[in-house]
Amino acid sequence: MKDKILSGLKKENSRLKTKVRQLQTVIRHQKVTIDEYETNWHLKLFSDLEVLLQQYTLFTNPLPVKIKASFKNEAAFYEVKPANIIGVFSKGRTKQILLDTAIPGIGGSATQTNILYTETNLGELQKVINQSKFLFCLVKRGVLINVKHYGLESNFLFANSIDITPSVDYSNIKISKKAANEFIEKKKAFDNINSLQNNQLRDILAKIKKSITSFEK
Repeated sequence: MKDKILSGLKKENSRLKTKVRQLQTVIRHQKVTIDEYETNWHLKLFSDLEVLLQQYTLFTNPLPVKIKASFKNEAAFYEVKPANIIGVFSKGRTKQILLDTAIPGIGGSATQTNILYTETNLGELQKVINQSKFLFCLVKRGVLINVKHYGLESNFLFANSIDITPSVDYSNIKISKKAANEFIEKKKAFDNINSLQNNQLRDILAKIKKSITSFEK
């Protein structure tokens, strides 16, 4: 019995020693990080804020995606910036993707369009264009809009005008109170992050950059 207790204590002692060594390693790494921040705090802060700004940018301006669609019965792949999509509107199996900027098909097609037609399932389209689950809002069945391009007045969504007249009503869309509340939340978040990007973080980065420049002189 005594030997069993002694063996157990030795194992526990060994485990604790290993844990102490691991913690000592962590502490050494943390000390190096702290020393770096104390010595080069302005460079570290500048670097961290740049990373943060890039991450926020992906919310409001995600990377381009490829969409298989057609225009004038010509099928092609299009490279689309999600931020440039005004909305997706279902009409039977066909979905119209409205863009705020005309784009050509991949492969050098001379024809440019800001209306794409696709039969891709709306759920699948959302996975492609709304990967951050931030920009787009399903406001009613078969209607997915980009909060960047819309405003709300008395449960009616209105959009910025585009140069071509689509065959769907993309503005003055009446939506439910529930959809309106979801839109308001996403729109407010978009405006806040956009403001943070354009003003606060950029101002901070500019000031830090100016400080770094003065230190280097």
